[in-house]
Amino acid sequence: MTTTDTLRSSDLKTLVDVLKGQHARKHDVIVPAANLRLQDGMLMVQNAEPELTEEGVTTTYAPHRIGTVASGDLAARTDIPVTYWRRLAEHAVPLLDENANHWLARDTKDVLVRTFTNDDGGPGFTRAVLSNSYAMLDNLDAVMATLDGIRATGVKVEIRSADLTERNMHVRFFAPEIAVPIHDLVRRYEPTGKGRSGADYPMLFAGFTLRNSEVGGGAFTLTPEVVVQVCTNGMTRTDEAFRKVHLGEKLASGVVQWSADTHQKTLELITSKTRDVIQSVLSVDFVTRAANEMRVAHQVPVVKPVETIKVVAQGLRYNQQQETDLLNLFITSGDHTALGVGQAVTLMAQAAEDGDAQAAGEGQAFQAIDIAMRAVATV
Repeated sequence: MTTTDTLRSSDLKTLVDVLKGQHARKHDVIVPAANLRLQDGMLMVQNAEPELTEEGVTTTYAPHRIGTVASGDLAARTDIPVTYWRRLAEHAVPLLDENANHWLARDTKDVLVRTFTNDDGGPGFTRAVLSNSYAMLDNLDAVMATLDGIRATGVKVEIRSADLTERNMHVRFFAPEIAVPIHDLVRRYEPTGKGRSGADYPMLFAGFTLRNSEVGGGAFTLTPEVVVQVCTNGMTRTDEAFRKVHLGEKLASGVVQWSADTHQKTLELITSKTRDVIQSVLSVDFVTRAANEMRVAHQVPVVKPVETIKVVAQGLRYNQQQETDLLNLFITSGDHTALGVGQAVTLMAQAAEDGDAQAAGEGQAFQAIDIAMRAVATV
């Protein structure tokens, strides 16, 4: 393997299998940034085990390809604009080596280098170059601790989908038995591409999304959400999320070894917080509150869709193509209210290229509804 594995709209078993494979290939090391160097566009990374030579025990280095996240990290450390870094990596590798090595040699701080080794013996893969205070939380551990928390509550919870990108993991859960009917909101709603109607699938489920990054993409997060049955759209409540920031004590140089006590305490915290989230969020009261907010939005007709969608697109910082796609989804899906704008945003999110884009879109659903409700009064 020379790159990271990615998954889109996967199931739990596939996700766990991939994470186990990644776990076996992980190699993390703390080194002075000044000891890093590029050679032929690849990062030379300290091996886990010293090599015994005629001169004695010697620290050895192996070439690693540089991933998208790591290239951004290295560009930031060397003050090289990331677009220029990537241009050099594609068209002028010797110049990239010279530029990067010049500035890395003057960096006095220790860094955490996260990599995957290569099963075939070829170059490894540089995942990220982070602060030596970065408290690593493995995706596999995060999933297993969350599942332990779910089991402890006795609530039946299912996986809606799982995504793995180079930067993040997203696992979306919902509780089919914790739901309220929303016939009045979806009876005319026929989401584009789903082939079914809200009249036949009229429920709103409680759920939450687990997000974790092993490469500095953000904190471990459990975010409550509601899931619309007919379209399986998730509308996340980012204002009610639990986060655990990846920040710990500074680590000494060398191959990273985590104490069993620290590891266990982290997992216990995740399991405990998962129980808290399920007990406080996966409830009929939570879903009812969300449904009532949606009912308010459903009472606001969008009589000028082109103008309203333009305001929403500007508020969400969409480009022109995204604005056009949003307008088309809104018009064709049958709910021409402020609520329908939020539904169209989540439909776009489901069709996104990767899990990071879907998570961002689902996190904007309620924001889109609020913007649409204000826009109706002014356009």
